[in-house]
Amino acid sequence: MKRSLMVVWLLVVCSTSVRMYAGGDAAGVTLIVTLSDRTVRLSDRILVEAQLRNMTERTVSFWGELLWGYRGGLILHVLREDGSEVPSRPLVDESIIPSKLRETSSYVAVKPAHTFGVVRSDRVSAFVDAPGTYRIVIEYLSPLPRNYANVPNLWTRKSGPIRSGEVQLIVTR
Repeated sequence: MKRSLMVVWLLVVCSTSVRMYAGGDAAGVTLIVTLSDRTVRLSDRILVEAQLRNMTERTVSFWGELLWGYRGGLILHVLREDGSEVPSRPLVDESIIPSKLRETSSYVAVKPAHTFGVVRSDRVSAFVDAPGTYRIVIEYLSPLPRNYANVPNLWTRKSGPIRSGEVQLIVTR
């Protein structure tokens, strides 16, 4: 009986931990989203941090800048309580500079058990227009096609998306 309770407790703790912090796992690389505050006013500024964590046994290379937007690789999703997505607002849509694609210095090699991340600061009203409870999810889809693999173990668009876990955000007036 004690053993069964311990197994159930471990499953609950582990599933909560993964949902809150680790999120998506694509071939051993996870994407973690962190917010500076979980309860904010519509007029507040908030820091949103995205980190790619390499949990493989080998070094993985990425484009050297984590950029926001569909052309940059990091896509921020805001979900309502019912699971529907808040229509995205025109935030900065950054993109890679094509002339830098062939330069090996434009890439970063992330060793096993290391992270590579970026932080952005926005007004809460840039994401939502009304108070409520929301969930923030970030998705990473490499902006690089496979043919630019001029560094070892490069994560490209063909490697697939990595989706973070959901982090709750409570917005008040």
